[in-house]
Amino acid sequence: MATRFTFEGSTMRVEWLNPVALRLVSIVFLGPSLYLAHFLVIGMRQDLFGDGNLREDLPGFLALLALALVVGTPGYVLATFRYFIDIDKATGEVLITRKFGPLLHLRFRRKRSEFIGISIVRDLGRDERESSSWFRVNLYGTKGTKPVEVAGFRNRQEANAFARELGTQIGLKAEDFADTEPDDPDIDPPPP
Repeated sequence: MATRFTFEGSTMRVEWLNPVALRLVSIVFLGPSLYLAHFLVIGMRQDLFGDGNLREDLPGFLALLALALVVGTPGYVLATFRYFIDIDKATGEVLITRKFGPLLHLRFRRKRSEFIGISIVRDLGRDERESSSWFRVNLYGTKGTKPVEVAGFRNRQEANAFARELGTQIGLKAEDFADTEPDDPDIDPPPP
């Protein structure tokens, strides 16, 4: 997955760039939703300015509105979803943001001091082939600290290069845990 670093003063932003295919998939949802919305507008115009009866048409109007929203919401999310992490070196704050267009922003604040390194782990189910694995790059801390996923890659070399670049920028060591077992006692992070 493509990522981008941007710098503004003491703040560094790491952003996932959504592929064009993901935005194109949103058309599958947005198209029918807009089609239904078109008929809602026609019905409302007829009821308000024509010879229709709004009282009789209201249940159908509400059902069609609910259907348009149910079909359109996934398309809106796919078309406008952004995920980025702002790392402020001056204050030591990490801000994780999931943004869905101008309507919804989910923000989580963490301290940079919670994290002791950058890990590369293989995201692979037990019954999956190794060729279908993803390599996740995470900020991790000591035991009990929830890691923050920064990016995911299909290629291990890309994941390692990205983790090294990120580590250079924020002063953390990048470690590749892709071929270790999750419960391996040797991968416990060192004490801070």
